[in-house]
Amino acid sequence: MPKARSSPSGRRREDRRREARIINEIVVDAYNESERALGWYYHLENQLQFPFEASYKARRTTSPLKVGQAVTITGLAPEEDCEADIIVCVFQRS
Repeated sequence: MPKARSSPSGRRREDRRREARIINEIVVDAYNESERALGWYYHLENQLQFPFEASYKARRTTSPLKVGQAVTITGLAPEEDCEADIIVCVFQRS
């Protein structure tokens, strides 16, 4: 795959390609936000290899994790929990 150009016009062209790929491959049959989220869910389920290492990037009031904390992503949460956001299961390391 060719590298994205650093110029603004090159970036826009790459963004259009990316958006077209998302529409054609990931959310092709999505008619509402819930179906769009599930399109992403199934795409990630097929593309990601669990477990993998990550670090927590953004504070959320619903999470006990601290920004920058290392975690192991063990899988996606059940599909019914991912109709608005993609939620992952983590193993919290100290």
